[in-house]
Amino acid sequence: MNCEAICARVRWTWTAIRRHPWANVIGLFAILGLAIRWAVQHSPDKQLSTSTRWVIFVTLSAAILGLFRDAIVRWIWFPDLDVTYDHNPPFIDAPPLINPKTGEQTGKSYYFRMIVANRGSARADKVEVLALDVRSSDGFTHRYSMDLKWAHSGVIVLDGLSPGIEKYVDIGCIMMPIDEVCHTTPPPRDMSQTWNLAFVLRVEVEGTHRLHYLSPGTHELNVIVVAANHLPLRYKVTIKYDGRWSDKMQEMKDCHVTIGVTRTRHQWWQYY
Repeated sequence: MNCEAICARVRWTWTAIRRHPWANVIGLFAILGLAIRWAVQHSPDKQLSTSTRWVIFVTLSAAILGLFRDAIVRWIWFPDLDVTYDHNPPFIDAPPLINPKTGEQTGKSYYFRMIVANRGSARADKVEVLALDVRSSDGFTHRYSMDLKWAHSGVIVLDGLSPGIEKYVDIGCIMMPIDEVCHTTPPPRDMSQTWNLAFVLRVEVEGTHRLHYLSPGTHELNVIVVAANHLPLRYKVTIKYDGRWSDKMQEMKDCHVTIGVTRTRHQWWQYY
């Protein structure tokens, strides 16, 4: 086992332990106990009842606990956001396109979504998933800096995620109109392209210039997951689409479109 694997294993074990509030409380009291023991051991008579060092230490500890009570509580009980994606249902759904005015079906679609879960011990407030930028195999790059929409509700900023709760957030969709008149026309950046279908990112503002429409090819979308009381997490969403359509979901996901979500490495001192 190499050093990288060992570090990853240690990090995973430490995170798993930290998710339990009782482990954090035990660790806090263990540190205080060791510190008191050190103060007594280094006193002249090494007696708890006559040692002045432990009295000073306990007094300072009480003052520190009082001053930094909120920070200590957040250290014991904290949200822990995590993102998962599996290139299978229910992460992939195939809802029909419905005209909201007439109720008639106007087409078919595939939606691709990932789960944001709170595996911590405290509520995560104001959770958002930001689509930062995209880099495509055809040389197209664009910085969106817009949130992705939460599935089923279309909400941009989720009010909160309680411990143990998970929610879907839409990555994007592929639409096929029944009349085969494609409203996923190419963006004006390259009108010479002849492709009909596009992978449509589910960003908060779908502009008329359609830069959120991704042509067939390979695209790397950088995503940031953040909450009001949680440090940002970076992920890379890799989208590969050949521009074709199939009514069979198995064939569609195996042969025409592939999506992968991976955590992006970053330096420990960086927020993102």
